[in-house]
Amino acid sequence: MRKTVLASLVLAMGLSGCSGVRDSGLNPFNWFGGSTSRKVVAEPQETEVNPLIPKRRSLLEKRPDPPYAGTLVQDVTEVHARRTPGGAVLEVTGVLRSLGGHDLRLVEQDDNDPTTLTYEFLAVQNPAGQGVGTPHVRTVTAALALTDQELDGVRVITVISETNRRTVRR
Repeated sequence: MRKTVLASLVLAMGLSGCSGVRDSGLNPFNWFGGSTSRKVVAEPQETEVNPLIPKRRSLLEKRPDPPYAGTLVQDVTEVHARRTPGGAVLEVTGVLRSLGGHDLRLVEQDDNDPTTLTYEFLAVQNPAGQGVGTPHVRTVTAALALTDQELDGVRVITVISETNRRTVRR
């Protein structure tokens, strides 16, 4: 029992002496020193635009639409103007150049004749695949609602494609 008490006493005395080693170079935690703080003065820099950080906008501001990359469809096969209450629905069927066409649009063209409406039938298409697939699987349909005010005085509606144009008369 004496040996245990004596060993405990020596161990306690040895550990109490470690407090003096805490600030010495023998302690590996002190080898790199403590951290210090310095004030940094910001230098005026050129304003760089970071593309990963979006521009500040108000909550009600609408994002601009990207430019439309559509091209004319290969062929217009059908054009129908179906009467509805308050106007008409223009339904256009066409054949794309290749599979995978999307984002169909009927874009109005300016002509000086007030009795004619002219539209281009556009789609975003795969430029690499000319004529891939049968015409049946490349067939697409788009529709556009026209009001009575837009149809006032119009007698002819024409839809333009890459290879032809189709016309429907009232």
